[in-house]
Amino acid sequence: MDWSTIAALAQAFTAVVALAIAVAAIILPARQQRKREQAEIDAVRLALHTEVAMIGKQCLEEYRAWTAALESGAGKDVRTAMLPPLTIYNAIASSIGRLTRDEIVSLIGFSSTLADISTVAARIDRDRKGVPPVPDDKKALVVLFSHACRLAAECMRALPVPGADLDRTFINELDEAGNHGRQERERLLGAAAINRQT
Repeated sequence: MDWSTIAALAQAFTAVVALAIAVAAIILPARQQRKREQAEIDAVRLALHTEVAMIGKQCLEEYRAWTAALESGAGKDVRTAMLPPLTIYNAIASSIGRLTRDEIVSLIGFSSTLADISTVAARIDRDRKGVPPVPDDKKALVVLFSHACRLAAECMRALPVPGADLDRTFINELDEAGNHGRQERERLLGAAAINRQT
């Protein structure tokens, strides 16, 4: 091998190494960016899962309390039905598109139902002026809280987080509350549909 061949090979080798370095300089930061973005969305999912679980627990407690009040005829302060909105969900609303469709749909449903509960509770409180709710009001809240429990369970299943299997018993309790109210929801929705047709 003569010197010109060795020089040409060395130059080709240098060009290949330079190309590899240039490609690595582009690919590695892009990979690091994807990992960073994935870590951020994983943190958002964990925060949302936790928030839904916390408010879902309140929904389950209110569902049980309003069911007991309906069955016993006992009075109950309607203001206990006014739950907080999903703070984390509202804070990340502008970037919700980073979540999956199932995550988005379940969060919107749960958040909307919480708003419905607060609206109904505020209306009952305003209309009753401190007088305990009547059975129809209690029934409406039982149905809404049952629905919120079902939607909270859906959210928790939709938002994958490490250790989610530890929530299985709680999710089953939410589902059970959701299923108890399903027949009443369907009956009420059917009656509303008939009323609209007449």
